[in-house]
Amino acid sequence: MTKTWARGLCLMCALTWVACDSDTRTDGGVTDTDGGRIDSGLADSGITDPMDAGMEDSGTPMDATTPDTGLPDAGPPDSGVCEDTPCRLVSPQCGCAAGEGCTLNDSSERVCLPSGAGGEGGDCSVDACAAGFVCGEGPDFDVCLRFCEDDLDCVGGEGSRCLIDFGVARACTTACDPVANTGCPSGAGCTILETARGSGDYFTNCRPEGTAATGDVCGTEPDCVGGNSCPPSSGGGPRQCTAWCRSDGDCGDRETCAFGLTIGTTTYGRCM
Repeated sequence: MTKTWARGLCLMCALTWVACDSDTRTDGGVTDTDGGRIDSGLADSGITDPMDAGMEDSGTPMDATTPDTGLPDAGPPDSGVCEDTPCRLVSPQCGCAAGEGCTLNDSSERVCLPSGAGGEGGDCSVDACAAGFVCGEGPDFDVCLRFCEDDLDCVGGEGSRCLIDFGVARACTTACDPVANTGCPSGAGCTILETARGSGDYFTNCRPEGTAATGDVCGTEPDCVGGNSCPPSSGGGPRQCTAWCRSDGDCGDRETCAFGLTIGTTTYGRCM
């Protein structure tokens, strides 16, 4: 979409950062929007002690009833009328002309605006977002976010959740890779967050990226380059940028990957 503004939204509204210390960091407060762009209000993040993700529900087997006869639906054909007025935000969108996407204006009203090619995690300071996405503004980066109604709409990959709530609509967090530090625009790093402290319910998103390298002293995670957290020191010394990992091979010599954070089918840890 065209590069328009939606101010006042914290990208982490109602979310809890996996804190660097014992305090839970939350980021809230929704105000106005302005033309399909969101102020992300990103806070710092880190990681507390890894937590067990627990057993998954085994599910219920499907009922083997009479097979579908294959007969077509006898109901009336689709009229092509968009049920959302004047347009639908979540893909597949409807109600806008070809080359346009449905987004929000400065009065939080749905409007049709020209769309671009930027997909999930795309840099919307360079290329406008595609239909179905909105440009979220961070302190140091702009990122295309997918509109959603629930987690099922967040199809970008593991770690993407429908948790960004700006009142009249919602958007998915960004499915990015915290180990490779990919999936976020320039100026941003991929991180792991928790929906509530102690919940063990983790997801990924983009955060501001600093310049401190792995092993350097840090105050908060955004001080570090992407691919790192900023946990408290076990010995009470200064915090250091600590690399995310999926295996010991992601870590340096004489380091191991301390596991404990599961997102989908992937378990992450920190190099210790």
